[in-house]
Amino acid sequence: METTGKNDGQATEKNSTCREIYEKNADSGQCAAAAAVPEGSCGENRTESKAHVSELSSGNKFCREIKIENKEAAPAGEIGGKSEKAEADDGKGAEKTGIQRSDAASEKERREEEKNKRFYRRAHRVFAGLFRFFLRIRVIGRENFPKEGGCLVCINHISAADVIAAAAVCPRQLRYMAKAELFRIPVLGWLIRRLGACPLDRGGADVTAIRKSIALLKEGELVALFPQGHRQPGKNPADTPIRAGAGMIAHHAECPVLPVCIRMKNQRYAWLRRVEILVGTPIPYAELGLADGGGDAYRRATEKVFAEICRLGGFVKSGAEASEACLPDKIHDGSTEKAENENPNGGTKA
Repeated sequence: METTGKNDGQATEKNSTCREIYEKNADSGQCAAAAAVPEGSCGENRTESKAHVSELSSGNKFCREIKIENKEAAPAGEIGGKSEKAEADDGKGAEKTGIQRSDAASEKERREEEKNKRFYRRAHRVFAGLFRFFLRIRVIGRENFPKEGGCLVCINHISAADVIAAAAVCPRQLRYMAKAELFRIPVLGWLIRRLGACPLDRGGADVTAIRKSIALLKEGELVALFPQGHRQPGKNPADTPIRAGAGMIAHHAECPVLPVCIRMKNQRYAWLRRVEILVGTPIPYAELGLADGGGDAYRRATEKVFAEICRLGGFVKSGAEASEACLPDKIHDGSTEKAENENPNGGTKA
């Protein structure tokens, strides 16, 4: 059997012949018999042969030769194979589908984020004043909260109520990293997620939570973080250990850090006990010494921030004497209010 050159017109004609022969084989139901006939039994006069099986065998051989000869020229799918162009098109299609799915997921996440922000704003308008009233919160330096741009807000940690107290006095939404176990509690998990909290695995370095915090800061959000890592009720903050996570996050986000001190009697929440929140001035990124990064730089930066938190609250390490320089400008222990109500010449104002 004689075959022609490899050009597109001849390949198309042969493929058409191949399909016709296979259709004839399928209709006759004798494909198995054709396959049993030796390939050498095909002669030049195969179309005039009286033996139908021989004709089928020759047809199968002819198709095999077409497949071998026109492997590259045959259109995808016509003789069981795919051209390189078709495979490339399939790859591009799969890539495009992946991008579309990624875009759809991003759009869904963005809509969910906007929904959570609206929920937070409504909840803040309704409940912030009530929390400030019942917790008897007095805030000093509220104007120091940044009005725009990303900032890492570092707070000393006394109780789970710290989250509510800080959010109640902050004019912008505070984003928190909450321990992952809380998100598994049915109602509470739903609520804190709607309020903008993100899960944090405290068993080790949660890379996902750290990246999320950095991304939020770069997007211009306020992210709250407790350098102590755990609640320290009834303890002097200056005597508690701290972790270097604040320095690391500030370094990667290249953002300023805002020190905030929560202070109360005996450093424990109690019914009708006054809670004071002292907000310092933001520490610029350039003053944190994080240009080169590294573990030592992260720790030094975190220590600098936490020292400012302790200074705001007038806390010093045990055994050290507090000086006027260590105390905040205004401390609400009753004496400030008393002094404001006194006349310079003695007595009290009416």
